[in-house]
Amino acid sequence: VSTQSTGILVCGAMAQNPDDIEVQFEHTYRLTPHDNEKFDPIKVKEVITEVFQKKFGDGFEYNADDAADMGTDVCTEIQDRVKELGYRRYKLITQVTLGEIKGQTMRIGSRCLWNLPTDNCASEVLQNVCAALPRVDSWLRAQNKYFCCAMVFGLYYE
Repeated sequence: VSTQSTGILVCGAMAQNPDDIEVQFEHTYRLTPHDNEKFDPIKVKEVITEVFQKKFGDGFEYNADDAADMGTDVCTEIQDRVKELGYRRYKLITQVTLGEIKGQTMRIGSRCLWNLPTDNCASEVLQNVCAALPRVDSWLRAQNKYFCCAMVFGLYYE
């Protein structure tokens, strides 16, 4: 089954499970997205901030043993929420780094080739040093310092 107006080719339409249907985009020979389809870093930053508030809200305590799973959960949720924004023909790459603050300095960077008019990225950093909790004893404040850095790259493809 092929639909010309949307440029989508659906393979396996006889499959019983909708997840088994493979959707392939047909070539549109467009080298740039429409203006309303461009990756918007402001909207993506809002999504990242909302996920941070949900995952690292009141009561969250950093645990090094659970950090890998927590980072994966945050990354997956950000990826899913950004997909809901409907960026067609964009490859979305999400990277989340979660760690404990122990007085170290950290720089997170990335490199890639990209097309300035169509590709973009959004990033957000969360740092919790418990400075806003003056009544919490100093031992607990020293134990619950963490950071989370999330980066989402939107790369247009034809």
